[in-house]
Amino acid sequence: MSFVGPMAAIDPWRSPSIELPLPFFVGAVCWTAVAGLLLAVSDGSLWLSRWHPQLLALVHCVVLGILGQTSIGALLQFLPAAVGAVFRTPLGGWRILCGGWNAGIALMVAGWLGGLPLGTGCGAVMVAVCTMNFCIAALHSLGTSNGDCLPRVRLALPLLMWPVVAVLGLILLGAINGFVALDLSVWTDIHAIGGIGGVYLVLLLAVAPIALPLLLGTRRGGLPTRVMAFLALFVVVATIVARAASQAHFRASSFVGATLIILSLSTFTVLVRRRFPRNRPLLVSWMLGCCTACASGLIWASSTQTSALVAATLLVAGSLPLLILSMMLEIQTFICWIHLHRRVGRGQQLPGVHVLLPDRLKWWWVLVQILAATTTALAAWLADPWLSRSAGGLWLLAASMLALSIWWSAQSAHQFLAKQAAA
Repeated sequence: MSFVGPMAAIDPWRSPSIELPLPFFVGAVCWTAVAGLLLAVSDGSLWLSRWHPQLLALVHCVVLGILGQTSIGALLQFLPAAVGAVFRTPLGGWRILCGGWNAGIALMVAGWLGGLPLGTGCGAVMVAVCTMNFCIAALHSLGTSNGDCLPRVRLALPLLMWPVVAVLGLILLGAINGFVALDLSVWTDIHAIGGIGGVYLVLLLAVAPIALPLLLGTRRGGLPTRVMAFLALFVVVATIVARAASQAHFRASSFVGATLIILSLSTFTVLVRRRFPRNRPLLVSWMLGCCTACASGLIWASSTQTSALVAATLLVAGSLPLLILSMMLEIQTFICWIHLHRRVGRGQQLPGVHVLLPDRLKWWWVLVQILAATTTALAAWLADPWLSRSAGGLWLLAASMLALSIWWSAQSAHQFLAKQAAA
């Protein structure tokens, strides 16, 4: 069974064992809960400065703990299935990488919250080492694959950018602690633009032309769709260079805002013009993610620090979780379905993917996640402690929904196998 298109062939039988991406998905759910706890105990003061320790801890919980782990787990499934990439690292090596990733984030968060720069630095080094190891393994698998060249190069772009962002983060930590003389405002912008734009935005643009036609029945795009990831990375690099060269005289917000508006509206148009109505929870999640990104871009046109914080919050806490975590649920359920095929064998009647994870659970998660994003953005705007605590409760609820969804799909597969064994 394979899904063949003009850009790539999706072969589900090349997907890895469920034990490979699952720890990263579970870790992402755990950090979703941690982010909720950080907001739930906040007094609202974290929104007063972009370098507030609580805000730094919260941002890296989301960017590294949730989005980063989800992206790694998704790529471990997507690269073999989409372009035939083969990871040579054994399962034990991936478990060590997952443990090091989570331990590093935990040290970073504990260091910021406890005022321990050494802990933050050690954690950052651990995450950077794990990032480089993953990217080297993924780039090697892409380089040795015999799949189509363009999708492989497109998928390599965020993997090349990710280690650069990690090194920039280490340098920025050195500047914060007085070891390096840097303009914190400029280099914080560069680190953020490189991480959010150069890694996650480019990654989504690289994956979407392959995944969306299969999952949502969208039309397969032509050359503009194929090169969108290259163009986005060019804009990100150009913005970083201009920001670094012009120092305080250059505002990157206008470029970031325009890019978000153009890309979100383009993607929304592709979603609206889909050929086949399928997987409505994922469709709505992506549409809401595009709308949130567009709103973030519009707000970024303002020159105030508060509006920039609200725009960044909408993007990091709203748009990216809706886009990336919704794909995580699809991949997790899909791997459970492949697991059934491998255990039972071909020719047997198996439950559909929609049976393993009912749409109603996805709908509940989408509802809670958009409420959490909206409340978090309002808390950033008003710096209100009660809004922050309400947002924390919603993030905890969203984590519960994610955990329930992962458990439900795995349990459904286990129950089917048990019935087969009993029969």
